[in-house]
Amino acid sequence: MSKFKLSKYNIITELNNGDLIISNFLYNKFLVIESELQDEFLKIINNCCKFTDSLIFKTLYEYNFIIDKDIDEYKFYTYKLLKEIYSTDRLELTIVPTQSCNFRCRYCYQEHDVSEISDIVLQDIVSFIRKNIKKYRSLYISWFGGEPLLQFNKIKLIMKEAKNICKENNVPIVGGITTNGYLLDEFVFAELLKHNIYDYQVTIDGLKETHNFQRPLKDGSETFDKIINNILKIKQSINRKFNFVIRINISNEILNNIDEYINFISKIISDDKRFSILWHRIQDYGGNEIKLNHNMIVEDVNIDKIVFDKGLENGIKTYSEVTQPKTFMCEACKKNSYIINYDGIIYKCTNAINKREKLADSSIGILKDGEMYINEKKEMMWILQENIESECGDCLMLPVCCHAICPNKLKLKKTKECKYNPNVANSMVKSIFKENKMDTLSHILEKCKQ
Repeated sequence: MSKFKLSKYNIITELNNGDLIISNFLYNKFLVIESELQDEFLKIINNCCKFTDSLIFKTLYEYNFIIDKDIDEYKFYTYKLLKEIYSTDRLELTIVPTQSCNFRCRYCYQEHDVSEISDIVLQDIVSFIRKNIKKYRSLYISWFGGEPLLQFNKIKLIMKEAKNICKENNVPIVGGITTNGYLLDEFVFAELLKHNIYDYQVTIDGLKETHNFQRPLKDGSETFDKIINNILKIKQSINRKFNFVIRINISNEILNNIDEYINFISKIISDDKRFSILWHRIQDYGGNEIKLNHNMIVEDVNIDKIVFDKGLENGIKTYSEVTQPKTFMCEACKKNSYIINYDGIIYKCTNAINKREKLADSSIGILKDGEMYINEKKEMMWILQENIESECGDCLMLPVCCHAICPNKLKLKKTKECKYNPNVANSMVKSIFKENKMDTLSHILEKCKQ
């Protein structure tokens, strides 16, 4: 009786030079198979129990591309998933210092109330961190809005306090910010870096005309030139390490000019590995704006692969959670991840803030006097998900998406929508190969012979 089997999450990708990559996102393993070794490799893949004495077999077994027959990989996936959900490695706080915004994007789901974080909530956040930081190995603070840079001084204040608390307790702290980029000049950027904010996301929706239509200032003025100028100055004047993601919200208009746009953006960022692109189809997250601009929504999931491949062909580093050194999971699904609104109300998802009329009060608690008072029954609805083995258990992308079907969409639409199209798997592997050094089978075999 056979003792071995192939992992059901193996992906085999062919490169332009004829080499193959075998990869597996469950075990986070990648191996390049050069052309001269492919015949033996394919014989083993087609009958993994017949060549157990082969060095190639032993290598594939060591890398978990071949596994013991009695291993239940779905159970192993579930084990890793639960570790991630309840991990105390990192406390993740997303702070929304204001719902106000200087933009009026045509697909935005937010209401943009005139608001700002109070000194009381600010101190409650600092107090919460001080009381709880010893429970965790690291702290990640993400800034969101509205437009968070409208509260630039309070961002600096909270980061300064949090940084001092973490230093006292020998806990690393890193920050990130999602901003429209209009206020993010090189001086603001340098200040944020001083306060440990290393991750940035700024949206540029297509070429000038399209971007200015989709993302104008609230008075209707153009924004494209200023954002591009800010990015260029940051790139040229800041020598420190940071991660800068340029997000493109794909509309049909952008698709019509995708080649021209990719050519434009590649000239700006392709020579600087600190910058990457995040493609995202425009979808309906609620709100009034998208009702008025429903024709901007792109439903075709095959577009994901098209734009991913086009970016790859043009030397653009494509951001994807799969390329990150940890299991990806939507923050809403994690126990130790919270959204703190400017008023101290706690949520699990930024898309759910102030949508009480649709989500029957989507908040899960409140921050008061440095304590989080959480309604565990509400929190449970975001964290716990049903068993999906029959539906998703064999999908190659399951170890990447972690069944991260947006809980917010489930509540709003009562429908499931996969985050990753399995057709994008090979494109993701090629992107990882482009950005990272992978082990080669010939090198491994040579080491075994020594």
